Amino acid sequence: MVRVTFYRSRKALKGFRMEGHSGYAEQGRDIICASLSSAAYMTANTITDVIGDRAEITVSPALMKLRVDTDDERTLALLEGFRLHVEALSQEYPSFISCKTFTVKE
Repeated sequence: MVRVTFYRSRKALKGFRMEGHSGYAEQGRDIICASLSSAAYMTANTITDVIGDRAEITVSPALMKLRVDTDDERTLALLEGFRLHVEALSQEYPSFISCKTFTVKE
């Protein structure tokens, strides 16, 4: 199962942690892992390379973490869009994706 945790301050999303494998299909044919990975990388690359915001990003096998400390509305909107995408996928594939949101101290 892929577990995605979003971290929210009182004001906005501050990042996410995505870990695990869905187990939906064999590696290279797993549409769930491909969908989540593609969306997560697009989110991270847009924040850092298009918008130009700084982000702490960690990537290793079966793990991606992203954390921002910004008030840029474009970055915050992008993170919300990614959260909505993950939540929609988790509703469609509840046995393969877990999605949670936690409030963190600022």
